[in-house]
Amino acid sequence: MRVALDARHAGRGLGIANFLSCLARELVALGDVELIWLGDPKLAPETGARSVPVGHLPYPMLDGPLGRALARRLRPDVIHFTGNTGWGRPGPVPSVLTIQDLIFMAAAGRGRSARQVVGHAYEHWLIPRAARAADILAVSSETIAGQVRTQLGGELTPRVVPYGVATPPATARGPHAAPYLLAFAGRDPRKRTADVVAAWRALAAGGTDAPPLALELRLLAAAGLPPSLRKSLGPDIARGSVVILEHVPRERVWSELAGATALAYPSTDEGFGLPVLEGMAAGTPVLSGLAPATREVGGEAIVKLDPRDISGSIAAAVRRVHADPRHARAIADRGRARAATFTWRRTAEGYRDLYREAIAGRDQARPGRTVRH
Repeated sequence: MRVALDARHAGRGLGIANFLSCLARELVALGDVELIWLGDPKLAPETGARSVPVGHLPYPMLDGPLGRALARRLRPDVIHFTGNTGWGRPGPVPSVLTIQDLIFMAAAGRGRSARQVVGHAYEHWLIPRAARAADILAVSSETIAGQVRTQLGGELTPRVVPYGVATPPATARGPHAAPYLLAFAGRDPRKRTADVVAAWRALAAGGTDAPPLALELRLLAAAGLPPSLRKSLGPDIARGSVVILEHVPRERVWSELAGATALAYPSTDEGFGLPVLEGMAAGTPVLSGLAPATREVGGEAIVKLDPRDISGSIAAAVRRVHADPRHARAIADRGRARAATFTWRRTAEGYRDLYREAIAGRDQARPGRTVRH
């Protein structure tokens, strides 16, 4: 079975980049998928995949006539659009479209730059059409499946194929000598980075019935920080009490997760929330659950934050896991057990089933079509 994988988002430092690299690797490992990587050849799986660079095409062009012409030339059995956008009408080969999230629906017409405003508007225009044109529509969580039916059309039937999580490398050890609070930061207000900073400051200040708690704050900030927040943290960064980690290797991310006292992930809107899963896999107490998808992924293995007092609930949870090692270990054990049920191999097998279903659906309309195995 020849599968063309839309890899335009590979290497961008986002969750979708991790999804692409892990899915591609596991699809190749299945042994019955011949993968065509549509993207930067340097980011393709090292073995078992044919690379077709599409960097010379402006980003949207794979979604339109040039993309359909490329499919006619390559003749895959199915094409998998992985990043929300795809063909706005049925194409020459079956297609599977993954909708990662619907955050663009609320963000249409807004953004930090002209490029982002145009990008949101483009998604708002195309994605409802692409969702109906795809042979199979896929999402990573029941949360997004419900949002798709509500916001894009109740007649749509998205299939849920959850993300997986890699096994932390043996080099990821924790805790580190100096305790620290870790968070995945971002410029987007939904990431609630300012609430994490406020919680950290409250811990350092202490209170009438709580002594000061000296922790470093480490922010994984591949998506950047709000300029005003970065400026306010300037003295703390200079003293070394706040560390900003931008575009660090995956091995370093795992090391930071494994060594943290806790991972704070107070995002209020997510399609899946892969950092929650990675934190649990690393054996770190995860403080999250404000977004429905993170509650779905974390289940009873995370400490759920209070939406009425985000910074206060982060501070209280950090103080408890720091003071009570037995409590921290219990959370970590529940997290590891839950994370073990999410594997990239299961993700790849789920998508392989969807590819076969998409092909079979087209074959019913075109008897005699030959699928390569």
